[in-house]
Amino acid sequence: MAEYKAIRGHTIRTIDGDASPLVVGDIWYNSSSKKIRGVKLAAGAWSSGTDMNTARAYNASGGTQTAAWVAGGAKYPPAPVHLPNMEVWNGSAWTEVADLNTSRQTQGGHGSSTAAIVGGGKAPPPGDYMGNTEIWNGTGWTEVADLNTARGYHVIFGTTTAAVSATGGSPVVGDVEEWNGASWTEVNDVNTNRNLLARGGIQTAGMIMDGSPLTGYVETYDGTNWTEVADLNTTNKHTRTGTSGDSNTLAIVFGGTPHVTDTEQYDGTSWAEVANMSLPSASRGSAGTSSAAIACGGVTPPGSNYIVTTEEWDQAAGAVTFTSS
Repeated sequence: MAEYKAIRGHTIRTIDGDASPLVVGDIWYNSSSKKIRGVKLAAGAWSSGTDMNTARAYNASGGTQTAAWVAGGAKYPPAPVHLPNMEVWNGSAWTEVADLNTSRQTQGGHGSSTAAIVGGGKAPPPGDYMGNTEIWNGTGWTEVADLNTARGYHVIFGTTTAAVSATGGSPVVGDVEEWNGASWTEVNDVNTNRNLLARGGIQTAGMIMDGSPLTGYVETYDGTNWTEVADLNTTNKHTRTGTSGDSNTLAIVFGGTPHVTDTEQYDGTSWAEVANMSLPSASRGSAGTSSAAIACGGVTPPGSNYIVTTEEWDQAAGAVTFTSS
């Protein structure tokens, strides 16, 4: 049988105790317990958080589980309202801050609670698509260069100086544009055109997940090319929400239409079903990573009930014994 060194190219380190900090995938020999130990994620669970101030869906969002933001979106009933409102989350409560310059819904967005980007979307009735892009500096929004292709129902991932806008529209397009902090440039299209999808990552390590048509397809982006990776387990949903932090090898997606509580997690190779959300929902805001995420707002059945609900996903890393010596 091959030894660990022959497989991995190095020996297992020896520690008098357990490693600190705990890094998922790490492995060592605990000389005190005389056991081989490693780090893996616990089961994970959703819990309730404080409600948002304004019910909405189809909004832009980003940040972390303890410092998130949402901007724009739609509010309904009694009648469709395209929102400019922005709220920021500090880990325990939502606070209204400066509005977008242009009210919109179905726009893409990403970034942190102090440096975010929003682009595209649908304007108030008659509802034309727009290419308008705005940058958030932690205090206010500034209009910058428009997308080359006006669209909504797309995604944006990345930062205020290096972002990607991918696919979307109705009819659906496969167009992809990169943002360099000053302008948008058309780059390689996605493999499968879609809209109503989830996103995550950064400009050089991004991903798009699911969408309509209802395929369950997932693609990763390396800054140049798109690569198809493992499909989601459930393929008959759209308007799912997802997040992956700065990674395209660890991700989480949840909800979707028809309205469900399903949650799936990606480990870089395949998707696994994990703990369900409390509410069947779709078109939610999202932020965080695959192990510490937040879902906010969205739509619940029968499809016209826009909500203020916040849920938090937590999955702690813990040291476990792999085998005994």
